[in-house]
Amino acid sequence: EEWNPYEKLILLPHEVSISLLGRSVRIRAWLYKMKGVKGDLNPIIFLDTDVTENSDEDRHITDNLYGGDVRHRLVQEAVLGIGGMRMLEKIGATNIQKFHMNEGHSSLLTIELYRMYGSFDDPISEVRSRSVFTTHTPVAAGHDLFDESLVNEVLGSSYIPNSIREMVLDGGVLNMTRLGLDFSQY
Repeated sequence: EEWNPYEKLILLPHEVSISLLGRSVRIRAWLYKMKGVKGDLNPIIFLDTDVTENSDEDRHITDNLYGGDVRHRLVQEAVLGIGGMRMLEKIGATNIQKFHMNEGHSSLLTIELYRMYGSFDDPISEVRSRSVFTTHTPVAAGHDLFDESLVNEVLGSSYIPNSIREMVLDGGVLNMTRLGLDFSQY
């Protein structure tokens, strides 16, 4: 369904960038104010890579949910997890006590948190204390797996710190569900 985001969302002035496939990809944010059952407004942030400075390929990353091949899927999940965390910081949402990952799609958030808390005595414990993971998909198709060579192609070989690389790439595979579970308190 075609729709114009300007009719339903508010374009925020904030942009962040992440490195994907060896190039910088810019991400912008849109705000939707959802009215809750008690009348409170709940901000929902939409991420968008249709930014003039991006390559044509990168402008289409966020066009379709679950679209494309496994490479495109990992790119989308990096935009959501890494780009999403950076966007929260950029818009000033810095007092978040808990991050709730529903399914593994946003699990790269935990790697970004680990990088942020790298100076702590125990950064893994710090990430776990702030992360919650849930899943409701009892079939394999709901649990993304990415080969280490693809992870290195998309994210670069240095994005996942060496100190946790073996844990994250268990047996040479990035299992997004496992990543979310391993780095969550519950």
